[in-house]
Amino acid sequence: MMMTSRFSLGVTVLLSASVLNFGGVALAEGWSPGDEVTLRAAAGRPVHSVYAVHVGHKSIVERELPGLRLDLQASQGGSDNAALLFSGEVEMASGNAAGGYALHHGQFAFEDYEPFPDMVTLFPAYSLQQGVIVMADSPVQTFRDCVGRRLGLTPAGSGAEVTAMNQIEALGLTESDFRSVSRMADAQGFAGLVSGSLDCFFWGTAHPGAALMEQKAVHDLRLVPVEEDDLKAVAEMFPYLPADYVRANMYDDQPNDVPWAGGMTNFWVNANTNEELVYHYVKAVWENRDELLQTHASQQYLNEDLVRMAGSIVPYHAGAERYFREIGILE
Repeated sequence: MMMTSRFSLGVTVLLSASVLNFGGVALAEGWSPGDEVTLRAAAGRPVHSVYAVHVGHKSIVERELPGLRLDLQASQGGSDNAALLFSGEVEMASGNAAGGYALHHGQFAFEDYEPFPDMVTLFPAYSLQQGVIVMADSPVQTFRDCVGRRLGLTPAGSGAEVTAMNQIEALGLTESDFRSVSRMADAQGFAGLVSGSLDCFFWGTAHPGAALMEQKAVHDLRLVPVEEDDLKAVAEMFPYLPADYVRANMYDDQPNDVPWAGGMTNFWVNANTNEELVYHYVKAVWENRDELLQTHASQQYLNEDLVRMAGSIVPYHAGAERYFREIGILE
């Protein structure tokens, strides 16, 4: 059975509820350690922080689980990754918790579609923070100061774009409250700030983000705080966007914590994936998680609290849940 879903901002994804196959082994069939199997993963773009974490997973599981191969496939992220997962083109995907929550629970980000509860959490990737960046000399001091100005967002359907629209809605605003709202790639957004064609650019990642570090090395950019009451309003309306902050000194000329909306990026898998395979995958990565520090700085914050947070947004696959219960992280 094939189903189509229209993203609220116009991105169309094609999702399949059919039985999927990977490496010649049906998802629901038996698997034992040592069996040869390939898992294809929608890993985002190589410039994304999550792609680096995928690389770390690949190194660990291919060593710890002989016979398992993790095939990383570059993708657009967000709803594109979900489409690839449900069409059966990949067996794993990563994405922002906003999209995961929407697809699994059938709320918020998507409309005119049936929910897809078979997309479940495999493993937490990292926490992230999302907010507005401006030139250092900009008069913009809080997110609300962007009202009436030219706002840039990341591509339609991306996690940061969904978060931006959620934040705008929670504050009682619409796109018409801004002089203009444009969607573009990260590099174009930063270039727009520098050229003066944008006043504010909404962006997010696991910090420190390489893209922003590179930009700040040559341009004088500043992170704009969100007022406490506004962060509370966002969290109350959208439970996957808790109040958070970018830690002080993550970037040059950033001596203080900067309050931004929080969130997560997680790894997803189809609920029909073999339980033993998922159990051993999660066990291998968790027991060797210190190695992930070599792939991205965000992995220093991969802890038990993050595991519990990921499961509170989208439930874990049975194999992942079994492992985290065995070691006492989940009750």
